[in-house]
Amino acid sequence: NIAFTSDSYTKLLIHPGVGSTTFHDISSNAFTLTTTGSPLGTTTNKPFTDASIYFSRGNYFTVPSNAAFDLTSTQSWCKEFWYQRNGTPTNFSTLQARLSGGINGWAIMDSPSNPNNFGLYRHEDTSGGVHWTNMDSALHHFAFVHDNDSDLLSMYVDNVVVATATASTAINWTNFAEPVYFGH
Repeated sequence: NIAFTSDSYTKLLIHPGVGSTTFHDISSNAFTLTTTGSPLGTTTNKPFTDASIYFSRGNYFTVPSNAAFDLTSTQSWCKEFWYQRNGTPTNFSTLQARLSGGINGWAIMDSPSNPNNFGLYRHEDTSGGVHWTNMDSALHHFAFVHDNDSDLLSMYVDNVVVATATASTAINWTNFAEPVYFGH
């Protein structure tokens, strides 16, 4: 397992406990996480520390709106995480990080129209953003990177670039002042 500590670039860092249904942000931001349902700390396929978080449909947590979660085409950023799909998704993924606000928010999710696609999209829409067409049930490290200088949005899977897009046209959504959902 990999040990990780928070630095100035870390916006959210959660180290779940085994069997825990309460989660805490241990980054310097110390965001309050509000739990709905019963996401669960589990020892199954844990890339970090003692546990990972298992989300089933309707079990999620939210983090208050903050500029740390804004995705824009006018500044560089990176959003990364570990993810393993548990079965074939129905409609949306069991892991979803999104801003509310209809079609204008953003979502990291399984494609509702193709279960093999996983990516960064406009909320509840597969237009815009980038996606990977080979999603399987293995544990993967994902990173979505925007390089403002080159106007490039890249998707990495296990440290390999699998998709790119011109950021100024791919990132055409609006960030909303609503909570960010994880596992919705």
